[in-house]
Amino acid sequence: MRSASYQRSHNEFPCIFCGSNDETVVGHHVRIAGTCGAGLKPSDIQVIPVCSNDHERCHSGAYGIERQTEKLLQYWLHRLTEKHGMAKALEKMGAAVWDELQ
Repeated sequence: MRSASYQRSHNEFPCIFCGSNDETVVGHHVRIAGTCGAGLKPSDIQVIPVCSNDHERCHSGAYGIERQTEKLLQYWLHRLTEKHGMAKALEKMGAAVWDELQ
């Protein structure tokens, strides 16, 4: 998925790692194995808001893929909660997980 408006929307949120809410916050693509390849960015659904310092930490390996993926899941829950409220957000995420486990 590529979406310029979705990509820009990440700049409205603070850094998922440190909470900084300055002008350096950008979207960082989390590179989960099997979702991208050499020279190919992952889908925009795999973007988290990060400040310039934490963006560098993501790319240097200081923040491993496990930590980035955990933050991505937290970010998804946050976005769903903002839109639907906690109960509905958990219902939506739970239903998606349940469907996959069946």
